[in-house]
Amino acid sequence: MMATPFDLARPLWELVLVEGLQGMEAEAALVMKLHHAVTDGIGGLQLFQSLYDTEPGADRGPMPPAPIAEELDGAELLRNSLREDLPDLLPDLWHQLGRGARRGIGAMRTPIASIGELRAMASSAGRVLGPVPAQPSPLLARRSLRRRLETLEISLPTLRAAAKAAQASVNDAYIAALAGGLRLYHEARGAMVDAIPMAMPINLRKADDKGAGNQFAGARLALPIAEPDPATRIQVIRSQVIAARQESAISIFNLIAPVLSRLPSAMLDSLHAGLAAN
Repeated sequence: MMATPFDLARPLWELVLVEGLQGMEAEAALVMKLHHAVTDGIGGLQLFQSLYDTEPGADRGPMPPAPIAEELDGAELLRNSLREDLPDLLPDLWHQLGRGARRGIGAMRTPIASIGELRAMASSAGRVLGPVPAQPSPLLARRSLRRRLETLEISLPTLRAAAKAAQASVNDAYIAALAGGLRLYHEARGAMVDAIPMAMPINLRKADDKGAGNQFAGARLALPIAEPDPATRIQVIRSQVIAARQESAISIFNLIAPVLSRLPSAMLDSLHAGLAAN
């Protein structure tokens, strides 16, 4: 269900009611599928909190009035979006303009420090946009139309204990476990490599950000699949994640996305091919 593309003639979300569950705490489940154009993972969790009750019989308050049905075209949707977003965008734009002006005045007062900041930003952008930190695995290069799903369950307290023992986060321990599975897979196929590239989203949301939209940046890691010791794998991954979070240019893709969206399709295809080759 998650791999099936959305019907672009309909809203970019789906709700599926799964009934007849056996051997679980609940007899039914509600599965929500959202397009990334709607929100990112953390925004989706915020949306779930507003949709679902954590306790039976919770007080939901009064029902809002039913919306009036109307048929909208693209132009009307754009006008509605502008009416809703401009009150939030204009203050932010004014803030950014003022911030830029203050930086410009500061650069004139301390030109040497400003040049140093520009060099640091350029260096960070080179690391963020540079070649991938490891070569792709030959075993993962080809794709097919076949689908296979297997699950391996582990309790969250166990994973937390492993992360705490290695002085890392649960996410670090989880990724290290995936690396361990990939090590076994590569060893079984006789194609062992030291590391493989991995993309990981870094949450950039602030406390006052809305649930809709995307507020994350992509970090590229060199997943250490050849390392047999789980604690060492966790520490290697932990250091890479911390370094990625501290990059001043971590959100550079968000800054250049509006420009990229206006490039011709042929140029975007060429750019994508170049990035894939790296």
